[in-house]
Amino acid sequence: MAQIPVSSTDSVGKPKRPTILTIVILLLFARVLFFIVLLVFAVYALVSGQGLEISLGLSEVLIIVLLFFLAMFLLVAAIGLWQLRPKAWAVNMLIMGFLLIVGLWIHFSDQAGLVNDLGLLLNVLLVLYLAQPDVRALFIPQSADS
Repeated sequence: MAQIPVSSTDSVGKPKRPTILTIVILLLFARVLFFIVLLVFAVYALVSGQGLEISLGLSEVLIIVLLFFLAMFLLVAAIGLWQLRPKAWAVNMLIMGFLLIVGLWIHFSDQAGLVNDLGLLLNVLLVLYLAQPDVRALFIPQSADS
């Protein structure tokens, strides 16, 4: 029996989101939740006077502000990926690049742990997946001329 080709668009004509991309986006939402939990613990540590274990030479308030903005940018980018918005792909790549730099900085500052190493691995895998031509084409359609 012949297989019926699966259309890459839905009934409205918008491109369908591949299942693996849906899983990646759900991972990004989980990561946003992780950053929010980190943010809550960091604020609690600051308010209670306990301090943060990882300082990296930055003030605790600066770390909290960075965590807040990182969580918000990642949330907006994940929502944009869910909606297949072209700018979301670029914003996500920038965020992943920033997270790779920070992860490497933590790794080589002798404060690395399993969570940081897993985060680095996840960032590399996300960048490699999002950079694939088929995935990139969902967000940056190629013109008929090229």
